[in-house]
Amino acid sequence: MRKRFEIRAVLVVALLALGAPACVKNTNADGSEERIQYTLTKKAFMHLQRVNEHAEKKEWAEALEELDQMAERKFLNPYERASMWGARAMVLAAKGDLDKIPHALEQALALNAFPDEERLTVEHQLAQAYFVNEKFIKAGDMFAKWLKEAKNPDPSVYYVAASSYAQGKKFEAALPFAKKAVEKMKKTEESWLSLLMSIHYELKQNEEVAAVLKRLIKDFPKKQYWLHLSQTYQTMEQSPKALAVMELAYSKEMLDDEKDFLNLARLQIQQGVPLKAAAVLEAHIADGTIEKKPETLELLATAWLMAENRERAEATLKQAANAASSGELYMRLAQFHVERHEWVKAREAIAEGLKQKLEDPGQAHLLLGIVNYNQKRMDAAMSALNEAKKHEKTAKAAKEWIALVRNERGTASVEGAEGGEAAPAE
Repeated sequence: MRKRFEIRAVLVVALLALGAPACVKNTNADGSEERIQYTLTKKAFMHLQRVNEHAEKKEWAEALEELDQMAERKFLNPYERASMWGARAMVLAAKGDLDKIPHALEQALALNAFPDEERLTVEHQLAQAYFVNEKFIKAGDMFAKWLKEAKNPDPSVYYVAASSYAQGKKFEAALPFAKKAVEKMKKTEESWLSLLMSIHYELKQNEEVAAVLKRLIKDFPKKQYWLHLSQTYQTMEQSPKALAVMELAYSKEMLDDEKDFLNLARLQIQQGVPLKAAAVLEAHIADGTIEKKPETLELLATAWLMAENRERAEATLKQAANAASSGELYMRLAQFHVERHEWVKAREAIAEGLKQKLEDPGQAHLLLGIVNYNQKRMDAAMSALNEAKKHEKTAKAAKEWIALVRNERGTASVEGAEGGEAAPAE
């Protein structure tokens, strides 16, 4: 990630400081502070002045060569050498060699020769340099260090510090800076709130995520925030709130694609308002927003079933099964008819299902045996149950039904006559 990088020239500061002392603090053994003063000499000043002249003409190679010559001087004091590294950083920034800037500024600071005001300026520049070079944790640490001493820092620095730590995956370190940025922002900044929300999300602080999302919705009512808030409530197992958010978003016409409408309908079904779900699904199938495909029709059929509209549920489920040629849907349709004791329709649906690929064909044969039994079609029931007995999952239940059929027919040899095992003599 390459971002725009601006660096205030330490060189300019150095030029203005000709003849003026630059101070640093040293600590004596007794804890007292001793201030050492450095002066920018005339020779050092002339080097930096020539660097500045080359920079103004965009003569980068000549500017860097001048700095190399300055570096070869034996008697540069720490402040002059620090200023030289700062000037190099300025030239590198102007030249576009962003990856080389951190080293130059690190060298400048390592000399511990800048007065506090200049040092803070260089630290801020180094934090920026780390950030644009994607050294995010170093950037966060340097911004944090700078913020401890800076007077009345702009709130944006807290935001960039938080962003640095967040991009470095240090979310706990990022959180206080993101909070501070939002607390101090002069006008509501969407990106700052979004960053705070994402940090809470990464830390699994769902209550806080919801609180920030509400604020985002208030000031920036975008669809993504409505959906995220609903999902957050679902994560918190607060489905009624999740549905309320989705229904409010729907009423405000914030939802606009198939996925949104299907999620709303599923929530409505889960929360026991299937008529609303059916209305949403039918409206958007009609306007083409929701594709009329088997899984959608199955969801609509489920809504009608829960709403106890059996006629519309049956018609929709049959339409879904026919559209998909799905054995599973035919079996669901068969189960629907079994629950209503509509044995002929159930048998027809099972027959269609068995023509398709089924995940559990044994269950289909078992259900067909039960349907035939209830129609007093004992031979057909026995045939289906013997097929069900061949499948491990349904073998036990099939044997129990076979015994029931055998008893109903009053003979112990029915299973053998149907090709199954001979029944024990009674």
